[in-house]
Amino acid sequence: MTVRYFSNGLAYWTPGEILMSSCDVDITYFPFDEHICTIRLMAWGTLPFEILLESFSGVKLDYYSEHGTWRITSTTFDDTVDEVTGLSLIDMSVSMKRRPGFYVINIVLPVIFLMVLNSCVFCLPPDSGERVSYAITVLLAISVFLSLIGNHLPKTSEPISLLEYFIMFDLVFSSLICLSSMLCVRLQFRNKNNTIPSYLKWIILCCRRNDLKKTESLVEVQNNKSDVHNADLNACDGLIDDKRGTKDTKGTVKHDIS
Repeated sequence: MTVRYFSNGLAYWTPGEILMSSCDVDITYFPFDEHICTIRLMAWGTLPFEILLESFSGVKLDYYSEHGTWRITSTTFDDTVDEVTGLSLIDMSVSMKRRPGFYVINIVLPVIFLMVLNSCVFCLPPDSGERVSYAITVLLAISVFLSLIGNHLPKTSEPISLLEYFIMFDLVFSSLICLSSMLCVRLQFRNKNNTIPSYLKWIILCCRRNDLKKTESLVEVQNNKSDVHNADLNACDGLIDDKRGTKDTKGTVKHDIS
């Protein structure tokens, strides 16, 4: 690698190297996440007063080619001195934002569509017997879809992205719908001569009690409103009667005088 020296003592050195670096990322909002990666440059093997590193306004992106997954939003330079060694160093920060189009089309939207289809299971009549098979089919579709998209999700446990929680919620939601569909079909074709279980009576009574409390509170509010309305009407009627009595008294006095 060539170092050019000028007559004034200036040494001009332009090293070129392809380096690989890594940084910690926060994938909580995957695939809408943004990251700031900092790369520290330091001249090892030199004395503190031998080399002074100075930064520019930003990273030159003349030879940078756009990436299909990431988009660089901003770059900054910060020159400082290491507190331990006293060497001059430069911190280069690169802000990157993920391009979410691929993940939205292939992961987010299909999961939402499967959840909507799963909710439509209760639109089917329980007498047809297709409700349970429909719910199980959607559950299997979600399970197969999870196995297919597993390679596209970030493989880390700290932190776990909200998208993975959403997919797990969709799987649990589908499982609960399958169980509720089986329960509805069982109740539909159950012998009507059988006695109602005690736990079911207790659940129904608790639900009815809450409904009765709400109804009683609404009735009390309506009664209070009607009482206030009747009181206002009575007060208005009293005022009208007083005015009529005053007019009649005046008319009588005038008649007596005349």
